[in-house]
Amino acid sequence: MAWSFWQIQELNKNYDLTIVGAGFTGLHTAIAFKRKYPKASVLIVDQGLGVNAASNRNAGFACFGSPTELLANYQHLGRDAALTMAQKRREGIEFLAHTYGKACDYVPVTSHELFLDAKHDFEHVVSELKLLNADLKSVGFATETFKPSLNAQLEINQIEICGEGQLNPAKLHNALLDNCRAVGIQFCNAKFIDHQLLQDDIAVELEGGMIIKTTALVLATNGFSNTTNIKPARAQVLITEPIYNLQLEGNYHFDKGYYYLRNVGDRVLFGGGRNLDFETETTTDLSLNEFIQSHLENLLRNKLLQNVPFQIAHKWAGIMGIRQDGTPKVEVLGNHIFRIEGMSGMGVALSPVLAQELVELL
Repeated sequence: MAWSFWQIQELNKNYDLTIVGAGFTGLHTAIAFKRKYPKASVLIVDQGLGVNAASNRNAGFACFGSPTELLANYQHLGRDAALTMAQKRREGIEFLAHTYGKACDYVPVTSHELFLDAKHDFEHVVSELKLLNADLKSVGFATETFKPSLNAQLEINQIEICGEGQLNPAKLHNALLDNCRAVGIQFCNAKFIDHQLLQDDIAVELEGGMIIKTTALVLATNGFSNTTNIKPARAQVLITEPIYNLQLEGNYHFDKGYYYLRNVGDRVLFGGGRNLDFETETTTDLSLNEFIQSHLENLLRNKLLQNVPFQIAHKWAGIMGIRQDGTPKVEVLGNHIFRIEGMSGMGVALSPVLAQELVELL
């Protein structure tokens, strides 16, 4: 149950922790803090309680990155930073499978990176697999995380990925909300306006002029953060109607992770293409980009589901947050004021790990 402005006024007390954002990151942070400090008072503020966050518009991939994405991260971030991020994603997936697996329909699946056109790209990546597998093993992955093979159905090269999974993001979000309520975390369905550091507390201004006080403040709005360090990134997604005798099963990625598809029962979910129109997709507007949506449907019909009749059931967009340096971060903004941001579309896997890192600072 959400708290109204007037109910908060009547409480007339400070909170030990206030979190702005009811997506995966904010909810994991609240639960981790309450686990560490059971008697603490915790409030989560979010207009819509996470309805428009990437958490509820997520495509349900529990993944840590394809070989081409990891190699791109090696170049952009450096080897150590890229491996650390992959390790955090793996740890987050393992945590979710163990803690919320049944509640969110988590299932481990074989994933695949597809190479639709360029044979030389596949050969180059295969030449790097020994190094990648050894690096990943050094940070806790399986002995052979990546393995080349042939996709017999599409008759194209692919690399199999061990250790990923699928889940129902709406069920995960509901399970986190239920867990919050069960341990006494309170909610306020309101828009956050601003904050100000006082002598001993932090004043948090909400829509309508309402002011509450808190000892610590966490900003966990990710793609909706209005900062110079992070840019919003809109992701276009579609899902088909049920397909008779669907042969596609598991997770599929291609083009450095810019495209991703998976089965959802006997439907196919397909998203991506942001790299076709970076400028337009750098927005918090949840509208559809018809150019990218049409491109996704054409790829699905002409490349990925050739000779398989299907109808599109639904299309949508979600907002991710990407930091300029490409890495997620827990940022200290001031005395007991923090921001957690930059999941880059990997919030499912990263949020429980970064939430725990943040709580260790509180």
